[in-house]
Amino acid sequence: MATQKSTQPQLVRKNVNFPTDWIERIDRERGQVSFGDFVRTAVLEKLANTRGLSEMPQWGQGRPPKER
Repeated sequence: MATQKSTQPQLVRKNVNFPTDWIERIDRERGQVSFGDFVRTAVLEKLANTRGLSEMPQWGQGRPPKER
């Protein structure tokens, strides 16, 4: 039986610095959603045409279950 190679994209670390007032606003808006999930969703919304982009892996632990 042949094994399939993972098709997960290679992750590239980027350090993004936000002003304090941005972090405070994000924290108020995101509620119980993790910071990484909130920012990732915001970026994907900004890149509305996501055709051709790889599926971004989930970051962190304790992700909330997907809504049905």
